Amino acid sequence: MNQKKIGDFLRKLRYEKELTQIQLAEILFVSNKSVSRWEKGKSLPDIDILMKLAHFYDVSLEELLDGQRNGK
Repeated sequence: MNQKKIGDFLRKLRYEKELTQIQLAEILFVSNKSVSRWEKGKSLPDIDILMKLAHFYDVSLEELLDGQRNGK
């Protein structure tokens, strides 16, 4: 599991939804600093947040943890 790759993927998915870090943070009820740390690969969201992100971005949890879409 490569945190930097996961962070880059999370950033890419957020850009596709045309959201700012602040907007995503409000949706997830976390701080925008948390979103920033995830996207920089400095930390990972808790599993419950990862599941919400997977659902929100319409990707599997496996894809999130791989840092890429599989077969798309």
